[in-house]
Amino acid sequence: MNSVLATKDLDLHLLTSRIAAMSCPTEGMDLSSYKNAIDDIRQILEARHSGRYAVFNLAEKKYAATKFPTGRVVDAGWTASVPPSVEELLEVSTNCENLYFVEFFSIHPIPILGSTH
Repeated sequence: MNSVLATKDLDLHLLTSRIAAMSCPTEGMDLSSYKNAIDDIRQILEARHSGRYAVFNLAEKKYAATKFPTGRVVDAGWTASVPPSVEELLEVSTNCENLYFVEFFSIHPIPILGSTH
């Protein structure tokens, strides 16, 4: 399934009914390099999945978890030019699986490393 979750010009696509991939959200001066404004992403997630979403940030750049007030943010901190170790992959996979199956969160947006427009 490759449908767009948002109505704005955002790089956010559903991979399954509960997993989405997106460019890393950003704010301020970084908006010229990245397509997704963090406030737009927050607005969509809060409107459609309030209290039932987790953002798995695989990128090295972190953003304030307070931007997603009712969601959960998991920062992996992977470097774009270095592949993650098996242990790092397992850690993120386990976190995602726990939220997906145990806590039944409704959606998991996953920012893609190094993605710009």
